[in-house]
Amino acid sequence: MEPSKEKVSVNITSQEVDKNQIVSPPKKPHRKTILFSVIAFFAFLIFVYLFLAFPFEISGEPIPPFKENQLVFTEKLSYMFTNPKPGDRVIFIHGESLNNFVGVVTGEQQESGKTFYLVRTPANIRLVPKENILAKIYYPFLQNSQVLQAVPALVTPTPIEYRQIVTPSPTR
Repeated sequence: MEPSKEKVSVNITSQEVDKNQIVSPPKKPHRKTILFSVIAFFAFLIFVYLFLAFPFEISGEPIPPFKENQLVFTEKLSYMFTNPKPGDRVIFIHGESLNNFVGVVTGEQQESGKTFYLVRTPANIRLVPKENILAKIYYPFLQNSQVLQAVPALVTPTPIEYRQIVTPSPTR
C-alpha cells in the first residue's frame, strides 16, 4: 500500500500570505539608540557614585570587623535624612587632613548649637561634625548590635577618654 500524497495546508493567520511578498528581516537597533543606552548607563553609574554609594578600600589600622585593604561599600543617602547612631561604622574627614578615616560612632555632643559626633578609631576618639562624615559603611553581614557585642571596648569610650575629648583645651 502506497502512502497518500495529499497536500495539507495549515492556516497560520487569518490572512492569506502571498508567496511573492518580500518579507523584510527584523530591524537592527539604530546607532543613536545604542549610543543613548551607553550614555544613560554611564550617567546612572556616575549618579550612583556621587550621590548614593561608592567603594572604599580600608587602609591603615582598621577597626573590627574589617581587615586592612578590604574593599567595602558605603552609602551616602541615609545621612542626608538621618543622623549617625552609636555603633555605625563611618568614613569621615578630620581637621585639615584630606585623608579619609574609618571609625565607629560612639556618641553625640552639642556645642554652640552644632552637633558633633564622637567617632572612635583604633588610635583615638575624635570629635567630628556631621558635615565631615562622608558615608556609612554598608556591611550587610553584621548588624550594629553584633559589632557592639564583638568590640565593646572600641565602641564605648572610658570616662578619661571622654573627658579628654569633651573638655576644651585652654586657649592662649
